[in-house]
Amino acid sequence: MFKPSLCLSREELKDLTGRCRAQAQIRALVLMGIKHLIRPDGTPVVLRDSLLQDPSITSDLDRTAQTKGVDFKFRYDLLR
Repeated sequence: MFKPSLCLSREELKDLTGRCRAQAQIRALVLMGIKHLIRPDGTPVVLRDSLLQDPSITSDLDRTAQTKGVDFKFRYDLLR
């Protein structure tokens, strides 16, 4: 069975922020209000559980789906 990693991958972080450089990713995470850590090398870390447990993010996903006419319930349990 597939088990995702503890934190977002570099590619997922790039997709989430729309930025390539670490400092730009950190600025984007701060602007979006997403909890993150910073490694000793200066790169950001977003814990997967912090995204799944943040009600503002999960409700935004559901609200976006409704406004675009998408009829589905996001399966958060599949991401764990």
